Amino acid sequence: MFLYGDYNDILEDSLIQKLNWLKEEFYYLFKFRQHKYNQKDKELAHQIIENFIESVNPSDSKGINDLLLETVEAIEKKYIGLF
Repeated sequence: MFLYGDYNDILEDSLIQKLNWLKEEFYYLFKFRQHKYNQKDKELAHQIIENFIESVNPSDSKGINDLLLETVEAIEKKYIGLF
């Protein structure tokens, strides 16, 4: 049982690093747009989110899924015109 807890902690730490990368990626891609997004920007944003979620492969862990959901919602709120 102890190993299972360590494994979940490692997965969660890895996910946190990936989520930080995702937030930074949006910042660098869209920081100069000043909420003036064109259709290509919107398509790119959706594609990044979709591909990221697929690559993370959310587990059955509620905590991990909650972290993923919170980050995606924060990005959507920060970049309102993209979504």
